[in-house]
Amino acid sequence: MCIWNVNEGERHCDLCAYGGGCETREFHEIKTVEDVGRRYVAVLCGIMGMDVRDKTRKHEVVWARNMAFYQLTKDGFSLIKVGKFMGFNHSTVLYGRRQVEQMLKSPSMYKEETAIWQKFQRSIAI
Repeated sequence: MCIWNVNEGERHCDLCAYGGGCETREFHEIKTVEDVGRRYVAVLCGIMGMDVRDKTRKHEVVWARNMAFYQLTKDGFSLIKVGKFMGFNHSTVLYGRRQVEQMLKSPSMYKEETAIWQKFQRSIAI
């Protein structure tokens, strides 16, 4: 099933661009940042055992929140829309996304965070 991303005012199929494509609109399902974000937040809350949307500076919560930021922007949602959904400024989303990118480049330096990331990725895999 293809997922249409309509957040930026354009309609494009995120999966067809990579997988060969479907021709008709009837096979597409429209997803919003709220739909996808709620799922990611629920998964991360389950992994962490705490609400990742809390405005706290606890290391574990910040990293989990950054992972949600990263994954939502990777899925094609804008910094502003992700920030509004999560209750943070777009610059906080950008900073968090960059932190996760750094972690992914050097996983041996971020062992605990990498373990959380792997659990998160396994949980959201379709």
